[in-house]
Amino acid sequence: LALHKLISSMMQKVPLTQRKQLHTHIAQQLKTRFRNGSYDQLAQYMLADNPVYLARFDDRSLRDFLSLIYVAACEVLGPVAADQWLGAGIAAFRASQGAAAQVINRYL
Repeated sequence: LALHKLISSMMQKVPLTQRKQLHTHIAQQLKTRFRNGSYDQLAQYMLADNPVYLARFDDRSLRDFLSLIYVAACEVLGPVAADQWLGAGIAAFRASQGAAAQVINRYL
């Protein structure tokens, strides 16, 4: 749930036109890095923004997924903007979640 909150809030901060480009890049990366139904689950997550699709994955897969999102952001937003986007998203998440925010460290 923590990773979902982070990803969802970060995606909402991207302008719609860039968000569409970001989704396209993420989908392309998902095809090459996730197989055996995992691609479908993560693609559904990106479309539905529903944490139930993330529940089936272990921490390693979720770290790979967050990394994939960051790489796609570098391509769409540029590396500096992607760093700022991710950093601001993590900072906002930690500020809003208090002590529970430490769980996000498992995915970084």
